[in-house]
Amino acid sequence: MDDSELPQLTDGDTEAVRLQSEEHPLIEDAPPATPAEHCLRLMHLRAYDEAVRHAAGRDVLDVGCNTGYGTLRFTPVARRVVGVDVSPRAIEAARLRAPDGHPEFVVTNGFALPFADASFDLVTSFQVLEHVPDATAFLGELARVSRPSGMVILATPNAATRLYPGMTPWNRFHVHEYLADELEGLLRGVFATVTVLGMFGVPELYETEIRRVDAARQRIRRKEAAATRQAARAAAAAKAAASRAARPNRPLPFRIARAVLPGFVRARLRSIVRPPMNGIAPRVSVATAQVDAPVEASPAVGPPPADLGAFLRLSVDDLFYAPSDLDRAMDLLAICRRSPAPRSTEGRLTGADRPRADRPEPCR
Repeated sequence: MDDSELPQLTDGDTEAVRLQSEEHPLIEDAPPATPAEHCLRLMHLRAYDEAVRHAAGRDVLDVGCNTGYGTLRFTPVARRVVGVDVSPRAIEAARLRAPDGHPEFVVTNGFALPFADASFDLVTSFQVLEHVPDATAFLGELARVSRPSGMVILATPNAATRLYPGMTPWNRFHVHEYLADELEGLLRGVFATVTVLGMFGVPELYETEIRRVDAARQRIRRKEAAATRQAARAAAAAKAAASRAARPNRPLPFRIARAVLPGFVRARLRSIVRPPMNGIAPRVSVATAQVDAPVEASPAVGPPPADLGAFLRLSVDDLFYAPSDLDRAMDLLAICRRSPAPRSTEGRLTGADRPRADRPEPCR
Protein backbone atom coordinates (compact mmCIF):
# COMPACT_ATOMS: atom_id res chain seq x y z
CA MET A 1 0.00 0.00 0.00
CA ASP A 2 1.73 3.20 -1.15
CA ASP A 3 1.29 6.67 0.36
CA SER A 4 -1.19 7.75 -2.30
CA GLU A 5 -3.61 5.03 -1.13
CA LEU A 6 -3.48 5.99 2.55
CA PRO A 7 -6.72 7.51 3.88
CA GLN A 8 -6.67 11.23 4.58
CA LEU A 9 -7.19 12.22 8.21
CA THR A 10 -9.78 14.81 9.21
CA ASP A 11 -8.88 17.56 11.67
CA GLY A 12 -10.68 15.64 14.42
CA ASP A 13 -8.79 12.45 13.63
CA THR A 14 -5.48 14.32 13.55
CA GLU A 15 -6.11 15.85 16.98
CA ALA A 16 -7.16 12.47 18.40
CA VAL A 17 -3.97 10.88 17.06
CA ARG A 18 -1.88 13.67 18.58
CA LEU A 19 -3.62 13.39 21.96
CA GLN A 20 -3.14 9.63 22.15
CA SER A 21 0.44 9.84 20.92
CA GLU A 22 1.61 12.60 23.24
CA GLU A 23 -0.56 12.51 26.33
CA HIS A 24 -2.20 9.12 26.86
CA PRO A 25 -0.53 7.33 29.79
CA LEU A 26 1.48 4.17 29.33
CA ILE A 27 -0.20 1.08 30.73
CA GLU A 28 2.15 -1.16 32.66
CA ASP A 29 1.21 -4.61 33.90
CA ALA A 30 2.31 -3.67 37.42
CA PRO A 31 1.09 -5.07 40.75
CA PRO A 32 -2.17 -3.27 41.62
CA ALA A 33 -2.41 -1.08 44.72
CA THR A 34 -6.20 -1.14 45.07
CA PRO A 35 -9.08 -3.52 44.32
CA ALA A 36 -10.27 -1.18 41.54
CA GLU A 37 -6.84 -1.32 39.84
CA HIS A 38 -6.78 -5.10 40.07
CA CYS A 39 -10.30 -5.36 38.63
CA LEU A 40 -9.44 -3.05 35.71
CA ARG A 41 -6.27 -5.02 34.98
CA LEU A 42 -8.22 -8.30 34.90
CA MET A 43 -10.83 -6.79 32.59
CA HIS A 44 -8.14 -5.77 30.08
CA LEU A 45 -6.43 -9.16 30.20
CA ARG A 46 -9.70 -11.10 29.97
CA ALA A 47 -10.41 -9.56 26.56
CA TYR A 48 -7.00 -10.71 25.35
CA ASP A 49 -7.54 -14.21 26.70
CA GLU A 50 -10.83 -14.43 24.82
CA ALA A 51 -9.05 -13.45 21.60
CA VAL A 52 -6.19 -15.91 22.22
CA ARG A 53 -8.74 -18.72 21.79
CA HIS A 54 -8.95 -17.73 18.10
CA ALA A 55 -5.22 -17.16 17.52
CA ALA A 56 -3.71 -20.65 17.26
CA GLY A 57 -1.48 -20.88 14.17
CA ARG A 58 -2.72 -17.54 12.84
CA ASP A 59 -1.28 -14.15 11.91
CA VAL A 60 -2.43 -11.64 14.53
CA LEU A 61 -2.47 -7.84 14.52
CA ASP A 62 -3.13 -5.94 17.77
CA VAL A 63 -4.11 -2.31 17.04
CA GLY A 64 -3.61 0.07 19.95
CA CYS A 65 -1.29 -2.27 21.83
CA ASN A 66 0.12 0.40 24.18
CA THR A 67 3.12 -1.20 25.96
CA GLY A 68 2.32 -4.67 24.62
CA TYR A 69 1.26 -6.14 27.97
CA GLY A 70 -1.64 -7.96 26.27
CA THR A 71 -0.05 -8.53 22.87
CA LEU A 72 2.46 -10.89 24.47
CA ARG A 73 -0.35 -13.30 25.36
CA PHE A 74 -0.66 -14.26 21.68
CA THR A 75 2.96 -15.32 21.23
CA PRO A 76 2.74 -18.88 22.60
CA VAL A 77 0.04 -19.90 20.09
CA ALA A 78 0.05 -17.55 17.07
CA ARG A 79 2.20 -17.91 13.96
CA ARG A 80 2.95 -14.19 13.72
CA VAL A 81 2.10 -11.34 16.10
CA VAL A 82 2.33 -7.62 15.36
CA GLY A 83 1.41 -4.85 17.79
CA VAL A 84 0.90 -1.26 16.62
CA ASP A 85 0.32 1.95 18.52
CA VAL A 86 0.36 5.66 17.71
CA SER A 87 2.59 6.44 20.70
CA PRO A 88 6.36 6.16 20.15
CA ARG A 89 6.82 6.02 23.92
CA ALA A 90 4.47 3.05 24.19
CA ILE A 91 6.16 1.16 21.36
CA GLU A 92 9.57 1.82 22.86
CA ALA A 93 8.37 0.27 26.13
CA ALA A 94 6.76 -2.62 24.23
CA ARG A 95 9.98 -3.45 22.40
CA LEU A 96 11.76 -3.74 25.74
CA ARG A 97 9.36 -6.59 26.52
CA ALA A 98 10.34 -8.40 23.33
CA PRO A 99 14.11 -8.07 22.80
CA ASP A 100 14.05 -10.96 20.29
CA GLY A 101 11.65 -9.05 18.00
CA HIS A 102 8.72 -11.33 18.67
CA PRO A 103 6.12 -9.88 18.73
CA GLU A 104 6.91 -7.12 16.24
CA PHE A 105 6.00 -3.63 17.44
CA VAL A 106 5.37 -0.75 15.01
CA VAL A 107 4.58 2.94 15.49
CA THR A 108 1.58 3.88 13.33
CA ASN A 109 -2.01 5.05 13.63
CA GLY A 110 -5.08 2.95 13.03
CA PHE A 111 -6.26 5.04 10.06
CA ALA A 112 -3.23 4.17 7.92
CA LEU A 113 -1.97 0.69 8.77
CA PRO A 114 1.25 -0.09 6.83
CA PHE A 115 0.12 -3.56 5.75
CA ALA A 116 -1.25 -4.99 2.52
CA ASP A 117 -4.90 -5.93 2.18
CA ALA A 118 -5.89 -9.25 3.80
CA SER A 119 -2.64 -9.61 5.77
CA PHE A 120 -4.02 -11.03 9.05
CA ASP A 121 -6.31 -13.81 10.20
CA LEU A 122 -7.11 -12.07 13.48
CA VAL A 123 -7.19 -8.32 14.16
CA THR A 124 -7.78 -7.11 17.70
CA SER A 125 -8.32 -3.61 19.04
CA PHE A 126 -9.08 -3.33 22.73
CA GLN A 127 -10.15 -0.10 24.46
CA VAL A 128 -9.41 1.93 21.30
CA LEU A 129 -12.71 2.52 19.48
CA GLU A 130 -13.91 4.99 22.12
CA HIS A 131 -10.88 7.19 21.36
CA VAL A 132 -11.64 7.49 17.62
CA PRO A 133 -13.63 10.41 16.10
CA ASP A 134 -14.20 8.74 12.70
CA ALA A 135 -15.10 5.25 13.82
CA THR A 136 -16.27 4.08 10.39
CA ALA A 137 -12.94 4.94 8.73
CA PHE A 138 -11.05 3.22 11.54
CA LEU A 139 -13.14 0.07 11.33
CA GLY A 140 -12.81 0.03 7.56
CA GLU A 141 -9.04 -0.02 7.94
CA LEU A 142 -9.24 -2.96 10.36
CA ALA A 143 -11.47 -4.79 7.88
CA ARG A 144 -9.08 -4.02 5.01
CA VAL A 145 -6.10 -5.75 6.60
CA SER A 146 -8.13 -8.75 7.80
CA ARG A 147 -8.53 -11.81 5.58
CA PRO A 148 -11.99 -12.69 4.22
CA SER A 149 -12.14 -15.76 6.46
CA GLY A 150 -10.60 -13.92 9.38
CA MET A 151 -11.97 -12.19 12.45
CA VAL A 152 -11.87 -8.72 14.02
CA ILE A 153 -12.40 -8.53 17.80
CA LEU A 154 -12.95 -5.26 19.62
CA ALA A 155 -13.45 -4.37 23.29
CA THR A 156 -14.86 -1.03 24.38
CA PRO A 157 -16.46 0.47 27.51
CA ASN A 158 -20.19 0.07 28.05
CA ALA A 159 -21.87 3.48 28.10
CA ALA A 160 -24.91 1.98 29.81
CA THR A 161 -23.00 1.42 33.05
CA ARG A 162 -20.45 4.27 32.76
CA LEU A 163 -22.57 7.27 31.80
CA TYR A 164 -25.86 8.86 32.80
CA PRO A 165 -28.24 9.32 29.82
CA GLY A 166 -27.01 12.18 27.68
CA MET A 167 -23.70 12.43 29.53
CA THR A 168 -20.46 12.87 27.58
CA PRO A 169 -17.52 10.59 28.49
CA TRP A 170 -15.77 11.63 31.70
CA ASN A 171 -12.48 10.14 30.50
CA ARG A 172 -10.90 13.04 28.61
CA PHE A 173 -9.30 10.70 26.08
CA HIS A 174 -12.67 9.17 25.07
CA VAL A 175 -14.50 10.73 22.15
CA HIS A 176 -17.58 8.50 22.33
CA GLU A 177 -18.69 5.55 24.44
CA TYR A 178 -21.22 3.11 22.99
CA LEU A 179 -24.38 1.36 24.07
CA ALA A 180 -24.52 -2.26 22.97
CA ASP A 181 -27.14 -1.81 20.23
CA GLU A 182 -25.39 1.35 19.02
CA LEU A 183 -22.10 -0.54 18.77
CA GLU A 184 -23.73 -3.39 16.88
CA GLY A 185 -25.32 -0.98 14.40
CA LEU A 186 -21.99 0.73 13.77
CA LEU A 187 -20.18 -2.55 13.20
CA ARG A 188 -22.86 -3.96 10.88
CA GLY A 189 -22.13 -1.07 8.56
CA VAL A 190 -18.65 -2.54 8.00
CA PHE A 191 -18.80 -6.27 8.74
CA ALA A 192 -21.10 -9.01 7.48
CA THR A 193 -21.35 -10.82 10.81
CA VAL A 194 -21.32 -9.17 14.24
CA THR A 195 -21.80 -10.65 17.71
CA VAL A 196 -21.76 -8.32 20.74
CA LEU A 197 -21.12 -9.84 24.17
CA GLY A 198 -21.05 -8.32 27.63
CA MET A 199 -18.43 -8.87 30.32
CA PHE A 200 -19.63 -9.97 33.74
CA GLY A 201 -17.91 -11.33 36.81
CA VAL A 202 -18.22 -12.74 40.27
CA PRO A 203 -19.90 -10.28 42.67
CA GLU A 204 -16.62 -8.98 44.12
CA LEU A 205 -15.32 -7.94 40.69
CA TYR A 206 -18.62 -6.78 39.24
CA GLU A 207 -19.46 -4.56 42.18
CA THR A 208 -15.93 -3.12 42.36
CA GLU A 209 -16.08 -1.96 38.73
CA ILE A 210 -19.63 -0.60 38.99
CA ARG A 211 -18.64 1.30 42.13
CA ARG A 212 -15.56 2.76 40.39
CA VAL A 213 -17.39 4.09 37.33
CA ASP A 214 -20.34 5.32 39.38
CA ALA A 215 -18.03 7.35 41.63
CA ALA A 216 -16.43 8.87 38.51
CA ARG A 217 -19.70 9.88 36.87
CA GLN A 218 -21.11 11.30 40.11
CA ARG A 219 -17.93 13.34 40.57
CA ILE A 220 -18.34 14.77 37.07
CA ARG A 221 -22.03 15.44 37.64
CA ARG A 222 -21.20 17.44 40.78
CA LYS A 223 -18.57 19.45 38.90
CA GLU A 224 -21.04 20.17 36.11
CA ALA A 225 -23.68 21.25 38.63
CA ALA A 226 -21.20 23.55 40.40
CA ALA A 227 -20.17 25.10 37.08
CA THR A 228 -23.82 25.64 36.14
CA ARG A 229 -24.54 27.30 39.50
CA GLN A 230 -21.53 29.56 39.08
CA ALA A 231 -22.66 30.55 35.59
CA ALA A 232 -26.20 31.21 36.87
CA ARG A 233 -24.86 33.42 39.67
CA ALA A 234 -22.67 35.33 37.20
CA ALA A 235 -25.63 35.85 34.88
CA ALA A 236 -27.82 37.02 37.78
CA ALA A 237 -25.14 39.47 38.92
CA ALA A 238 -24.77 40.84 35.40
CA LYS A 239 -28.54 41.22 35.10
CA ALA A 240 -28.72 43.04 38.45
CA ALA A 241 -25.90 45.37 37.44
CA ALA A 242 -27.63 46.16 34.17
CA SER A 243 -30.88 46.78 36.02
CA ARG A 244 -29.18 49.18 38.44
CA ALA A 245 -27.54 51.02 35.58
CA ALA A 246 -30.90 51.46 33.84
CA ARG A 247 -32.69 52.67 36.98
CA PRO A 248 -33.11 56.47 37.49
CA ASN A 249 -31.14 57.91 40.39
CA ARG A 250 -32.88 57.41 43.72
CA PRO A 251 -33.72 60.43 45.92
CA LEU A 252 -30.88 61.91 47.91
CA PRO A 253 -32.00 60.48 51.32
CA PHE A 254 -31.88 56.93 49.94
CA ARG A 255 -28.42 57.43 48.52
CA ILE A 256 -27.17 58.89 51.82
CA ALA A 257 -28.67 55.95 53.78
CA ARG A 258 -27.02 53.43 51.42
CA ALA A 259 -23.67 55.14 51.82
CA VAL A 260 -23.84 55.54 55.62
CA LEU A 261 -25.86 52.67 57.09
CA PRO A 262 -24.40 49.15 57.49
CA GLY A 263 -25.86 46.42 55.33
CA PHE A 264 -27.68 44.61 58.15
CA VAL A 265 -29.41 47.87 59.15
CA ARG A 266 -30.56 48.44 55.57
CA ALA A 267 -31.81 44.85 55.39
CA ARG A 268 -33.80 45.35 58.62
CA LEU A 269 -35.34 48.54 57.30
CA ARG A 270 -36.31 46.77 54.05
CA SER A 271 -38.00 43.99 56.02
CA ILE A 272 -40.07 46.55 57.91
CA VAL A 273 -41.07 48.42 54.79
CA ARG A 274 -41.66 45.27 52.70
CA PRO A 275 -42.59 42.33 54.99
CA PRO A 276 -42.37 38.80 53.53
CA MET A 277 -45.49 37.30 51.94
CA ASN A 278 -46.47 34.61 54.45
CA GLY A 279 -47.58 31.33 52.92
CA ILE A 280 -46.25 32.15 49.45
CA ALA A 281 -43.24 30.18 48.27
CA PRO A 282 -40.33 32.26 46.98
CA ARG A 283 -39.77 32.20 43.27
CA VAL A 284 -37.01 29.87 42.10
CA SER A 285 -35.72 29.86 38.54
CA VAL A 286 -35.89 26.65 36.53
CA ALA A 287 -32.11 26.72 36.15
CA THR A 288 -31.60 26.98 39.92
CA ALA A 289 -34.06 24.18 40.58
CA GLN A 290 -32.26 21.92 38.12
CA VAL A 291 -28.69 22.51 39.22
CA ASP A 292 -29.53 22.29 42.92
CA ALA A 293 -31.27 18.93 42.50
CA PRO A 294 -29.39 16.06 44.17
CA VAL A 295 -27.32 13.69 42.06
CA GLU A 296 -29.56 10.82 41.03
CA ALA A 297 -29.31 7.64 43.04
CA SER A 298 -27.12 4.86 41.72
CA PRO A 299 -27.78 1.12 41.66
CA ALA A 300 -27.06 -0.40 45.04
CA VAL A 301 -23.87 -2.41 45.26
CA GLY A 302 -22.21 -4.07 48.18
CA PRO A 303 -19.57 -2.50 50.42
CA PRO A 304 -16.02 -2.16 49.05
CA PRO A 305 -13.71 -5.13 49.70
CA ALA A 306 -11.73 -4.74 52.89
CA ASP A 307 -9.02 -7.35 52.33
CA LEU A 308 -6.80 -6.45 49.36
CA GLY A 309 -4.82 -9.68 49.69
CA ALA A 310 -7.95 -11.79 49.36
CA PHE A 311 -9.18 -9.64 46.46
CA LEU A 312 -5.90 -10.13 44.58
CA ARG A 313 -6.58 -13.87 44.50
CA LEU A 314 -9.34 -13.19 41.98
CA SER A 315 -8.19 -13.87 38.40
CA VAL A 316 -9.28 -13.54 34.79
CA ASP A 317 -11.16 -16.81 35.25
CA ASP A 318 -13.58 -14.92 37.52
CA LEU A 319 -14.71 -12.80 34.54
CA PHE A 320 -16.79 -14.11 31.65
CA TYR A 321 -18.77 -13.02 28.59
CA ALA A 322 -22.48 -13.46 27.98
CA PRO A 323 -24.75 -12.45 25.05
CA SER A 324 -27.60 -11.06 27.18
CA ASP A 325 -28.29 -8.38 29.80
CA LEU A 326 -25.85 -6.10 27.97
CA ASP A 327 -27.11 -2.90 29.58
CA ARG A 328 -25.60 -4.17 32.85
CA ALA A 329 -22.29 -5.41 31.44
CA MET A 330 -18.97 -4.16 32.79
CA ASP A 331 -17.53 -3.95 29.25
CA LEU A 332 -18.48 -4.87 25.68
CA LEU A 333 -16.76 -7.30 23.32
CA ALA A 334 -17.59 -7.50 19.59
CA ILE A 335 -16.62 -10.42 17.37
CA CYS A 336 -16.81 -9.46 13.68
CA ARG A 337 -16.27 -11.23 10.37
CA ARG A 338 -16.00 -9.85 6.87
CA SER A 339 -17.75 -12.91 5.42
CA PRO A 340 -21.30 -13.97 6.32
CA ALA A 341 -21.67 -16.73 8.89
CA PRO A 342 -22.55 -20.20 7.53
CA ARG A 343 -26.30 -20.50 6.91
CA SER A 344 -26.64 -23.23 9.53
CA THR A 345 -25.31 -20.94 12.25
CA GLU A 346 -26.79 -17.62 11.13
CA GLY A 347 -28.53 -15.87 14.01
CA ARG A 348 -26.68 -17.71 16.76
CA LEU A 349 -23.13 -17.97 18.00
CA THR A 350 -20.85 -20.53 16.39
CA GLY A 351 -18.81 -22.85 18.57
CA ALA A 352 -15.73 -20.67 18.05
CA ASP A 353 -17.58 -17.45 18.89
CA ARG A 354 -19.61 -18.72 21.82
CA PRO A 355 -18.36 -17.58 25.24
CA ARG A 356 -17.11 -20.23 27.59
CA ALA A 357 -20.00 -22.32 28.89
CA ASP A 358 -18.50 -23.09 32.29
CA ARG A 359 -19.38 -19.65 33.68
CA PRO A 360 -22.17 -18.72 36.13
CA GLU A 361 -25.02 -16.45 35.16
CA PRO A 362 -24.23 -12.69 35.19
CA CYS A 363 -24.20 -11.10 38.63
CA ARG A 364 -27.71 -9.76 39.37
